[in-house]
Amino acid sequence: MHATRTAIAAAVVAAAVLSQGACSRDASSRGGLPPDEATALLDKRVWLDKEPRSPRDTFHVLVFDRRSSTGVFQHGTVWKGQYEVFLYEAQEGRIDMKLPGSHKRVQTGFTVERARRGEADVKLTLERTPQGPTVYYGYDFGGHDVGAWLATRFPAAATAE
Repeated sequence: MHATRTAIAAAVVAAAVLSQGACSRDASSRGGLPPDEATALLDKRVWLDKEPRSPRDTFHVLVFDRRSSTGVFQHGTVWKGQYEVFLYEAQEGRIDMKLPGSHKRVQTGFTVERARRGEADVKLTLERTPQGPTVYYGYDFGGHDVGAWLATRFPAAATAE
């Protein structure tokens, strides 16, 4: 369960950082990564369908945690949303996802390619998904503290309303 909280915290950090208005232009792709490199990158990024512009902007988040073989789909805003935890195995360009909460199982192909979109440096494309979009952009946040990011990104929003 600790890994699930960590994955959710990473999603919140991603939302907070990106809501500061990074550029959202999608630059040209630089080609797909080999399947083993793509698989290794899944849990090294927080995957967002779009960069939120404000704390109330809605977006989708996808986070993988290789150590626990769990992940999280989330849809919402920086402060509020819905999520579902899933179990997964990924290898050679394929992901097998099991969603115990909704009793779904999805097997899908995926690719990761170099792309620039705001602060994102890679793009994840899923052939199928149990929920949400099939294209996400990967953001590297290097394990920063959630509280510190929220305090610097939304100092007024945390005390207002």
